[in-house]
Amino acid sequence: MFSSALTRAQVEARLADRVPAAFGQRPLIEIRTMPTGVSVIDTAIGGIPCGGITEIAGPALCSAGRKSLQAQLLAGATREQFGALPRASFF
Repeated sequence: MFSSALTRAQVEARLADRVPAAFGQRPLIEIRTMPTGVSVIDTAIGGIPCGGITEIAGPALCSAGRKSLQAQLLAGATREQFGALPRASFF
């Protein structure tokens, strides 16, 4: 009978020379975020991560506020930094 502890020990032993601390806890990395100005979104996810690509999605057949959120985020980002939009926008 195999136990999960035995399996884990075997995997760690095999990976020890290639991957140090394969199952070790990694320290949490604090990610800077930019507030969206929409309290529901900011409360739920803390804002939009800075320095990454963010996709804004919603139903295609009705107004879901995608373009308004996009404009608000770009305006907020360009106060102190720069922002960019893709050439083809499907909004």
